[in-house]
Amino acid sequence: MPHSRSFLSRFTPSRSSDLPASWTAACARCSRIYHEGKWIHPDSHKSRNAVLTHDICPDCIRILYPNYAHIADIL
Repeated sequence: MPHSRSFLSRFTPSRSSDLPASWTAACARCSRIYHEGKWIHPDSHKSRNAVLTHDICPDCIRILYPNYAHIADIL
């Protein structure tokens, strides 16, 4: 059964609107940072005072959980 975007958003704190303003999501595998709707290299992120929380970026979902790659396609 395909999941709706709203269902998945409950489990993906990488949506900037779901995090407190001072928090930033970082991929637990590759360390990329979720910023303004994109996963970027951590060196590109300017704010060093952000509180980091962990998530998994769509690319790493495909690598770590190939059976769930279809979920990464809709994130």
